[in-house]
Amino acid sequence: MTQVKRPLWLIDAFTQTPFKGNPAGVCLVDSFPDDSTMQKIAFELHWSETSFIHRVGDSPNRFRIRWFSPLDEAPICGHATLAAMHFLCESSVVRGGSAVFESRVGELYLRRKKGKISMDFPASQLTLCTDSALHRRLAQVLGTKNILAVHRDALVYVVILETEFDVWSCVPDLEEMKKLDCRAVTITANASDYSLLRPDKFPNDAPYSAEAIVSSGWSGCDRNYDFVSRYFAPKVGIPEDPVCGSSHCRLAPLWARISHNKRMRARQLSKRGGYVDIWYDESRNIVEISGEAVTVLKGEIYV
Repeated sequence: MTQVKRPLWLIDAFTQTPFKGNPAGVCLVDSFPDDSTMQKIAFELHWSETSFIHRVGDSPNRFRIRWFSPLDEAPICGHATLAAMHFLCESSVVRGGSAVFESRVGELYLRRKKGKISMDFPASQLTLCTDSALHRRLAQVLGTKNILAVHRDALVYVVILETEFDVWSCVPDLEEMKKLDCRAVTITANASDYSLLRPDKFPNDAPYSAEAIVSSGWSGCDRNYDFVSRYFAPKVGIPEDPVCGSSHCRLAPLWARISHNKRMRARQLSKRGGYVDIWYDESRNIVEISGEAVTVLKGEIYV
């Protein structure tokens, strides 16, 4: 089979600083290689995600995109989408600062203005989990009893912890996490004064909804970000995703309901770290996810 040389860039997303944020590979192709080839490339590179993009027909600003983790095809990925748009703008493939990506979850609309890229992603609504056995299991996997609430959708558990420190200091058992009936686990907490979250009002064995957190006396944030999170997906070869854009499709509606704010800034507390600006458009069930990116490496690959 004849192989063709294609551009492949490494881009750090949700940061202005090289080696911070979340690294993603971006490969521009004329048409998608077979799934096996794309999976092998993603495994070879071993970044949390590699995005493959190609132009749709003669349209200057319409593309198809697919995302691959080291072990599977991702249903959606925020940071690799941001990285793909950064690549298209920096390499002058896209002009005018806007593009549409056709994806497994529908059309994604992207805009670049003053170096920041904004992406419209579908919001994911979560269901409150009240199963006490599940709470005990997650407490064991996460190594903490400071769980306020557990929510989930079809793919991810979202666990609200008592404080930002609980999120930062969490050392989960990744081998045990692989046994959970989910693709990934997100842990999150608000960024307000810790004293506003009264532990005595949140017994460790009690599942609480977002409304219960509000009624406890939580009264807003005192920092330049509104909430924090971390994201673990060891089952698909990502022990911890440095900055997960798609997790904010779940976190935005949840924290909007808690804080009554639709525009928020989030911080991901991984070792690399990063910031995500979000706007939850409830009327359209859309989360606008915004951030910056920086190119770290430019190369070529034969596919």
